[in-house]
Amino acid sequence: MSAPLAPPPPPPRRCPMSVAMLTIMMSIPIMVQSYSSNYNAYNYDMTTPMFTPDGRLLQVEYAGLSSDYSTPLLAIPVMISGNDDDDDDDCGVVGVVMASLLPGDKIGANDGNEQGQQQERGGGGGGGQRRIIEIPIGGAKNSVVLGLSGVLADNMALVRGVRRHLEGWHRSYGYTTIPSSSTRLTASSSSSSSSSSNASSSSRVAKRISNVIGDACQSHSFGGGIRPYGATILVCGVDCNQSTPRMSICTTHPSGSVVSYPNIMSSAAAGGGGCVVIGGNDKVQSRVKTRVKDLLLQSNNPDKQNNEERSNEAIQSALRAAVLTLLEEHHHHHHHANPNNPLRQQQQKQKNNGNNDRDAKDKDNGSSGLPMFDLVVFTSRGGVYRLSRKEVTRVVKQCET
Repeated sequence: MSAPLAPPPPPPRRCPMSVAMLTIMMSIPIMVQSYSSNYNAYNYDMTTPMFTPDGRLLQVEYAGLSSDYSTPLLAIPVMISGNDDDDDDDCGVVGVVMASLLPGDKIGANDGNEQGQQQERGGGGGGGQRRIIEIPIGGAKNSVVLGLSGVLADNMALVRGVRRHLEGWHRSYGYTTIPSSSTRLTASSSSSSSSSSNASSSSRVAKRISNVIGDACQSHSFGGGIRPYGATILVCGVDCNQSTPRMSICTTHPSGSVVSYPNIMSSAAAGGGGCVVIGGNDKVQSRVKTRVKDLLLQSNNPDKQNNEERSNEAIQSALRAAVLTLLEEHHHHHHHANPNNPLRQQQQKQKNNGNNDRDAKDKDNGSSGLPMFDLVVFTSRGGVYRLSRKEVTRVVKQCET
């Protein structure tokens, strides 16, 4: 009788749980990458503090886009250093030229009647709202100039917050002790700031105002039933009546970030033709900066020996560059609108019909059809000066010719 056959060897033991876990772990990066690149944005923009899978805050981005639909606002720095053979008290001129369009207002309209004079005194132009405002900070010429872009109501809410902040500080410590930082002050820091001779300079206050606006914007990006501010603000400060005048230009954004330009004075002194632009998208801002730089380099005239003549020529060149650039951008915007959109065609037809009647009225009123500008010159010698309608008209017509 034969011996029984040995049983076959048992199959190797497997770990189905470990294999499944390994498969899942290997597929997680692929799943995350696919999910983050193909997510629906409308699932993540219902509240302000909700992040998208790729780390974006859509509500804050939407607020930043509000400035893209505003007309560009320029700030062109001007710096003329004093000559070596001049007097000791002649330290040169530091300043900035700010310019923006006044939508709805035209050159020559309502210039001679009583209504146009009242609108100019009231801060508005025929149909446009000024976006460049001045905030006095104490003293004869000490001021800070703000350029507003985006939703006007949000801008004015931030401006009111700045005014309340400065008024509270003035009531507590006086007009001559304004610190440069936005940190909370103790008794020791307030006493040290009051002893600083440059504590109330416009350049330092401009930085403080920028930080105050940035803090307000950042607090509104947390959510909690509030939305971000749809405002981008340009803050300019130039020291007046000081031995070494300085200039400070900052921009604030809806996310709460504050961007300063520490090398703006050196660029202006070297004749580099730099400028700061808010409003419009990135392509518009890049085009505006390039055009301003080219115009300033073309108008650079080093033959002027007198410091006063050089400063006046630099300011006039900055004004012409700003006006020409904004005029070209205004014509570019109207000529390159999307003509294939049926809604755009219907709106353009209605606009042309309305413009024909409006042009006839403007012709009777003496209007040239060119847009009106808001031009402000802020220098270390003269302080803040806003050009009148007649002066703006003269500058624009000189640029047109």
